[in-house]
Amino acid sequence: MGEKRLTDQNSIIILSVCHLLVDGISAATLSQEPKPLLIALLLYNTFAFTTQCLTGMLPDKFGHGRTFVLLSSMILAAGALLPLPYVVKAIIVGSGNSLFHVSGGYITLKHSNNMGPLGVFVAPGAIGLFIGTNYNKICLPFIILLLLLSAVLLFAGGSEAEEEPTGSRQKGESQTADITNGERLLLTCLLLLAIAARAVGGSVVYFPWKTGLLVSGVTVFCVFLGKTLGGIIADRYGIHQTAIVSVVTASVLIVFFTQWMIPSLIGQIALNISMPITLYLIYLLYPDSPGFAFGIAAAALWPGTLLGKAIHLTGVWSGLLTAICFAAGLIAIYIAEKKLIEYKYNSNSVI
Repeated sequence: MGEKRLTDQNSIIILSVCHLLVDGISAATLSQEPKPLLIALLLYNTFAFTTQCLTGMLPDKFGHGRTFVLLSSMILAAGALLPLPYVVKAIIVGSGNSLFHVSGGYITLKHSNNMGPLGVFVAPGAIGLFIGTNYNKICLPFIILLLLLSAVLLFAGGSEAEEEPTGSRQKGESQTADITNGERLLLTCLLLLAIAARAVGGSVVYFPWKTGLLVSGVTVFCVFLGKTLGGIIADRYGIHQTAIVSVVTASVLIVFFTQWMIPSLIGQIALNISMPITLYLIYLLYPDSPGFAFGIAAAALWPGTLLGKAIHLTGVWSGLLTAICFAAGLIAIYIAEKKLIEYKYNSNSVI
């Protein structure tokens, strides 16, 4: 076994930067078409999100998460650079995007015993999407940097014989012996509902102040900040305390203060704080399959977002639907955490 030269912290930082680059390349590739085809955008999102529950099984089965990160980067680069029809590009880029997310999530979960690193990994994607959508000429330099960082992650990381958790919480049969498959499925559905409901509630609201590139950039930064802080705060103060405060705050500010920018931005931060929590709870249900756990969580985002965009409500009805969605997500988190405590999934008081 080769000596490991990258610390877990450095690996997660590199993965976070790669996440920004991957989403930036994806958005830049799609936005280079003057009039993007709707079918191409639908195919991209379907391959990028929905397939993650399948691509996540690859690192779970074969290990070598860092090898899959480099492979996903090469697929993404091929889709972005080769002279292919736009629809084909969308499919290839979406597939590379999917494989990267589950591979990065697999490594992050394998090397962490808490939610902080998970929030750090997932948060930069929003910034990458914003940059790629608005500055599509960054595609080539982003690809070069992504390939370099992916190579560093693989070749400077030592052996991939593959990656025992660094924390004290042990994974395996002892953690899953007390829960039936039916109960695991029920809790999984509840948490996927929480993710989809948050996506619906976040998509259905219209913010009249959200105009111009600068304001959009500030909004994206608030999303990034919420996701980054979410895992860190939950590690310190507990899951249900963090979820209650963040979701209730988000509901009040987003539902009742949509006309005002500052309260709405604070609401965006609060809303995204719960994101690493739901990801981590799903992982606790599938501790031996981190790639699959990350993948099914991501897969729930796309139908929730699509449904939210398709719903056209205004005024009190929009606010009511948003509040219901956020409340449903909070209830799902509370039930799942309570059951996981009962089954002693966590022995070191993270939950």
